[in-house]
This record gives sequence, C-alpha cells and structure tokens, in this order.
Amino acid sequence: MSGRTAPMNEEQKKEAEKTIVGEFSSVKHVRGILFMGRHSDPDSVGSSFSILLGNSPHLDGQYAVFGRVTKGDDTLTKLERLPTRREGIFVMPIERINILST
Repeated sequence: MSGRTAPMNEEQKKEAEKTIVGEFSSVKHVRGILFMGRHSDPDSVGSSFSILLGNSPHLDGQYAVFGRVTKGDDTLTKLERLPTRREGIFVMPIERINILST
C-alpha cells in the first residue's frame, strides 16, 4: 500500500516497481532511528522508511538504518499523539504526514 496521493507518470511507475537487495545494520533500533521499510522479503526494499518512536530491539540486525533524529524530539512526541491504524505489524498514522523541511 502506498501513501502517495498524486498520480504517477510511466517513468515514476517504473521506478516505484524497483527494489534493492536487503542491507542490514548493526545499529540498535532505538527512538529516533530512521530505517528502510520493506515486506517480509529482505530484498523488497523500495522507497518507504520508518521512524521509531520507541526502542524496538526485535528489529536489530533486520533492517538498513540510514539516519537518526538528532534534534526535534518534540516532533517525535507530536507524532506519537497522532491517531493511528494498524496495517499488519505496522502502526501508521491515519492521515498522511508531509515532511516540509529537515
């Protein structure tokens, strides 16, 4: 399931179908970690990512970590307060969140 609301042209659709081979990080999955999202297949990484709002040691060694929130814990706290829905094992915001700046 995609969070994208705008239609894609043919080139964008082709890019969206691509996946990359799984990479796994030794970085601990703690609050503020950004990691690549994927399905159960380790080689199904696309363009999705997740930000952890709490510690998740069960994810250690299973995903590619590529960033960490170093400032803005207040933003993580605001994200925690959003209404959510479950999608499989994931808890996701009900409404789309747009990142306006980093």
